[in-house]
Amino acid sequence: MIALQLRDRGGSSFFDVSVLAERPLTTATVPVCTVEQMRSWKFINDQQQGVAGKDRVGSRIGGFPAERLFFDVDTWYPADGYKHTLCGRLHHFNFYNSFISNEDDWNNFFKPRQSHQFLLFSPLFARLKWGAQCRKKIPESAWRLCPGVDSWHRCNGIPVSPEGTLPDCREAELEPNGSFMENPWFPRSINASPLEGCDLCAYGA
Repeated sequence: MIALQLRDRGGSSFFDVSVLAERPLTTATVPVCTVEQMRSWKFINDQQQGVAGKDRVGSRIGGFPAERLFFDVDTWYPADGYKHTLCGRLHHFNFYNSFISNEDDWNNFFKPRQSHQFLLFSPLFARLKWGAQCRKKIPESAWRLCPGVDSWHRCNGIPVSPEGTLPDCREAELEPNGSFMENPWFPRSINASPLEGCDLCAYGA
């Protein structure tokens, strides 16, 4: 017996079919994809290099920050409570090493392609709105405590005035296996990648 099971990004089954070995597989005996499934597959092929990252337990991670310190310092919130695939141009790469926490990370800075710019602009506009609401409620002397985007990543920046820019990058941070720390594509030793300028995808929160 052959068990066939496909799941969507939330973990729900597309198909869950057992096919007897003696029954030939034809277009009449296999499940037919829905219009929505075909649309999703076309998007994955056209916009995500044919690959869709998945989790065995689903992609929902909730809305709590991964790290929370005093007020809003160094606080990392999920964009919408789900993991996503981010595709775009790898603008630059660097390697982060912390002697304090023994942390070793690949820091990949993407300029999202048009189909994935929601991963930049949705949280950006939400953050700007949150900051504006905060400044209305407290004295100007305390505005520094309100959420802002000054520390958000800028590759080139989106000009909004002669004095300032908005963030235009998203970071895909990965902690590699120790045996893969030095490799031809993301070398630790030179703190740069030969893939800079190439279209890549990453999956995560």
